[in-house]
Amino acid sequence: MPIYQYNRDRLCTDLPMEFIGHNAPSDGAFYLYVDISALGINSSKLSQRLLLEAGGAVTSGIDFDLLEGSQHLRLSYAGSPDDIRRAIDQIKDWVVSKK
Repeated sequence: MPIYQYNRDRLCTDLPMEFIGHNAPSDGAFYLYVDISALGINSSKLSQRLLLEAGGAVTSGIDFDLLEGSQHLRLSYAGSPDDIRRAIDQIKDWVVSKK
């Protein structure tokens, strides 16, 4: 299995559903575009909080869609499997701590 497919599959199956929501198909890309609306926080604030509180960098969807981007994040899976696993763990821990 190619590394990007492996990393994408890990993100899709291992991230909490309320974090990943519905995601756009990522065939041929190196990122997921995920719906985070269930968390009740806009993507700009969430991306800042994840960086400061969980140590993970994600991109706000507002950079890609001015109308609905505040409800989406862009997650890269171009890193190593170890990087992806660490990112998943950081995000899961953060989401659980906020419940």
